[in-house]
Amino acid sequence: GEMAHFFKRIFLSTKTPSVDLAGVSPENQDLVGNYVESQLFILDKLPEVPAIVGPKFVYAHIFIPHYPYAFGPNGEIMTDPGYYSGDRGDAITDEYQKQGYTNQVQYINKRIIPALQTIINESKMPPIIILMGDHGLKGNNRYTNLNAYYLPNGYENLYNSITPVNSFRMIFDDYFGANYPLLQDITYTGDTLIGNETYPDCIP
Repeated sequence: GEMAHFFKRIFLSTKTPSVDLAGVSPENQDLVGNYVESQLFILDKLPEVPAIVGPKFVYAHIFIPHYPYAFGPNGEIMTDPGYYSGDRGDAITDEYQKQGYTNQVQYINKRIIPALQTIINESKMPPIIILMGDHGLKGNNRYTNLNAYYLPNGYENLYNSITPVNSFRMIFDDYFGANYPLLQDITYTGDTLIGNETYPDCIP
């Protein structure tokens, strides 16, 4: 259906990517180029956040390690089309998916950790940071999304089973004097193409 191609279309545009795409087949250059360019822009700009004057809420949506698996472990652009020639811009086999996902986890670790350290070290007021993934790769691992916190006042109210639904509730209560009751930590699996009925207990 139309939604099945969302992640591939989101990186396609008429704009010519400025990154070096030598070795990438012509039919994949828009997909790979725009993905790589958008992710590098975010990663390059994140360390500049402390220089923004005044209080700030910064939201950075980084697709890595999500497909297309265009980055190698050191940030090199992967030229093998098997990493991103699937119907949705994903890998063509499980083997490509596993290696592509691993490559991108290794690369994002090398970029995001120094960026966050810079933000912590250079912020005039200690920042609150949430590093959150929406889901794991697949199977049982899909439930094990990354959910890491930097909380300058300590971690007394943080608990091991917390899910993203309660992350901001906890922070708003602890740091901004709010009074949001915690919700039940539940993980759902469903088909996002079906609609809200897939998640019967969710309140719109």
